[in-house]
Amino acid sequence: MLLFLYCSKSEQFIAKNNSIIAILIGFFFLGSLILFLFGVEEFHKSRGFITGQCQVISIDLQKLRRNYRLQWNIAVLYNNRSNNDVIISSSNFSSKSLAWFFAR
Repeated sequence: MLLFLYCSKSEQFIAKNNSIIAILIGFFFLGSLILFLFGVEEFHKSRGFITGQCQVISIDLQKLRRNYRLQWNIAVLYNNRSNNDVIISSSNFSSKSLAWFFAR
């Protein structure tokens, strides 16, 4: 009799939790499908990446009040065309020597 009560209670527990397990399986399946689609898109982007050449022409320091900000003058070469551009750092440095250390 005791075994019968135990089996019936365990069957009720499994019946209640089947829906939760099914929802969890569906949730993880949907999440993995979304991650797979993003991965395929990123793979497609990486296969279409266009290579070129980038050269640093000069490194300068901009003085803003008491801080120094880095600036790199670069040339991007692609399809026999040169495009000059400037990259300015978002970091500020308090000393000139520290700024030159990070610039190099």
